[in-house]
Amino acid sequence: MIKEKNKFKVTWERYLKVARRAGRNKALIKKLNKRVQILEDIVRRFSLLDDIMTLDENEIEVRKLYDISQIVADYYIISKDLIIGKTNRDRDIVSKRQVTHYLAKRYTKNSLSNIGSRIGGKNHATVLYSDKVVKDILTYDKQFIVEIDELCKRTEILLKAKYGTKNSEYEG
Repeated sequence: MIKEKNKFKVTWERYLKVARRAGRNKALIKKLNKRVQILEDIVRRFSLLDDIMTLDENEIEVRKLYDISQIVADYYIISKDLIIGKTNRDRDIVSKRQVTHYLAKRYTKNSLSNIGSRIGGKNHATVLYSDKVVKDILTYDKQFIVEIDELCKRTEILLKAKYGTKNSEYEG
């Protein structure tokens, strides 16, 4: 068993040795290049995971804010810059920003002032007001309830997949 495992172990040295022997064999070189590309892709994926693993908690929470704003932007088919931007006071955009504040408050550990400053350049009171407005609308608007439920599901899935967080961690 041990010999069989070692027999199939692939190393860079073996690739180089086979490549040198291959010389001008184009088919073999093509196969080797494809395998190298696959290995490089795997290494790239692991390095991305390492990047996330080496971030401190504050940096992860900030990334979550931007991920949540992207989820809201994708759902409502608007630009993420409109949600994060400071100057747009259009009612439609403001309501999407309020939803983003609500989700960020619910699914991250960021302070209210941090949420507000990063999403729309607002202060903590605006985030509290946004949370109150969304909760009030949830009491009577059935279509809005469906929208928020869908956004919550998408947020939970993304955060769990990307950061390994459980949805029950943040509910308050």
